[in-house]
Amino acid sequence: MRHRKPRREGHHDADRALGVGHVGRARRRCQQVADQSSFRKAAELLHVSQPALSRTVAGAESALGARLLERDTRNVRLTAIGQLVLEE
Repeated sequence: MRHRKPRREGHHDADRALGVGHVGRARRRCQQVADQSSFRKAAELLHVSQPALSRTVAGAESALGARLLERDTRNVRLTAIGQLVLEE
């Protein structure tokens, strides 16, 4: 019989949506993409491939049901929801 870990106090909705083990990594990666305004530059700094970084961001956005980053052909920036999630 498996026992569940007790929930931590102050557990945020974003933490639940992303899964506790992936929250820190997803947040750091989203923040780096926003800081660099580029998936390619962020991937280089994080020492991960660009496709892996894109999957992490897409997974976080899917789990939350909202876009965290606004993308166009030249730039990437946080959406209002992305700013709120990263502030938590």
